[in-house]
Amino acid sequence: MDKAEKIISKLGLKPHVEGGYFIETYKNPYTISGGQLDKNVDGDRPLSSSIYYLLKSGQYSQFHQLKFDELWFYHDGSSLQIYLIDDSGNLEEIILGPDVSKGQTPQLLVKSGIILGAEVIDKDSYSLVSCVVSPAFDYRDFTLFDKEELIKKFPYHEKLIRRVNN
Repeated sequence: MDKAEKIISKLGLKPHVEGGYFIETYKNPYTISGGQLDKNVDGDRPLSSSIYYLLKSGQYSQFHQLKFDELWFYHDGSSLQIYLIDDSGNLEEIILGPDVSKGQTPQLLVKSGIILGAEVIDKDSYSLVSCVVSPAFDYRDFTLFDKEELIKKFPYHEKLIRRVNN
């Protein structure tokens, strides 16, 4: 069993719909009503939640979007290549990792509405991160994009979209 499989087993990670593995580690017991957040948010939400998230080399966090801000924190393994696409189609590439002297960042804020994808940089490795969403993650606030839909919207990113949303 390689190190990634040991971490998956030890932390009890399960397959995530966007790719990789995850487990929720915290959900705030206090809630806020959806109407206080946005008129288009249905139902109450806990104030925050967090997960462990692991990607192996060759896996992708497929392009997805959240209605609320999400913080990513690097923990272990390879650095992670993060792709962010805004509503105008501007692409920003950020490396989430430990080596600040090489331009990496150990923490990243992904603003609400940004389309996000990710992949492990090193071959034969993995990346273990944590993600915190406030208010708490809810699948009602999550959009996983179909690659053809995304390519139609951003045709100039077709090669990247086909790779990440394989």
